[in-house]
Amino acid sequence: MSDGVNSPASMSSIPVVMCTWARLHRLAETLEMLANQRSVRAELHIWNNNALIVDEVERIVADGPQGVVAELHHSGRNVGGFGRFFKARQLARGGKDRVVFIDDDVTFDDDMLLRFDHEFRDDQIRSFWAFQCADRTDYWQRRQLSVGTTERADYCGTGGMIAPTSVFLDSRLFRCPPTFWFIEDLWLSYFATHVLGLELRRSDNEVVIHKDMYDQALDILPQKTLMLNALCEQYGWRLESEGRGIEPGVAPSFPEMTRETAALLRAADQSDHNSDVFAAPAL
Repeated sequence: MSDGVNSPASMSSIPVVMCTWARLHRLAETLEMLANQRSVRAELHIWNNNALIVDEVERIVADGPQGVVAELHHSGRNVGGFGRFFKARQLARGGKDRVVFIDDDVTFDDDMLLRFDHEFRDDQIRSFWAFQCADRTDYWQRRQLSVGTTERADYCGTGGMIAPTSVFLDSRLFRCPPTFWFIEDLWLSYFATHVLGLELRRSDNEVVIHKDMYDQALDILPQKTLMLNALCEQYGWRLESEGRGIEPGVAPSFPEMTRETAALLRAADQSDHNSDVFAAPAL
């Protein structure tokens, strides 16, 4: 087991939350990249959505760099990327003011966390993946923003993001219909801008994504357009191209929180921010 050459205890740390489901072949490399971060120490929280790979994940973590993984949580159900929101809420209640989200299919440099830390503002979310959408009826009519731009984004992906944890203390965020749990970044982008008034911006970080057959979102690509349209038509979201803000006379109306979501939320609220006590809710 290596020590992580750039992660002494004296360095400042930042919580990083990553969901995993099937990319065991990428996990060791991701741990090494986090161990090699300069000036900022990674405090990794892994949310494993796959009960079939528990033993392998634990073995890879045990054999990996010391001091990188703060917590390994095995979810009782595959809740997709939405799992990271429950963890972020737990971190917020434990006093953390910021959180970095990453996916397990990207390669990043040794200054990723330092760059994110320098970019952090409590009224912004910044991401590798920042887009403006041109048409509310077609999610794929979008334009990726360039590094250094002053433009605001409509959408920021959770596959490489820094966000203020205060966002996750608002329980309305967790009223997202479970059918959209695998499109959590679109829901978060709506909620942050339309409900909370935050700005979405392009991070100066750059990554390389490794496309493969293990992306759970591949099965729900058509739902992204449906969700974008629903957020605009039913929830009053306006895109940058339409003029940002709440439409006159339209207030956010959220569905009731499901019993399962409420159970996960209670687990996050009742647990210590560094303990792994989430339990699968009784259905």
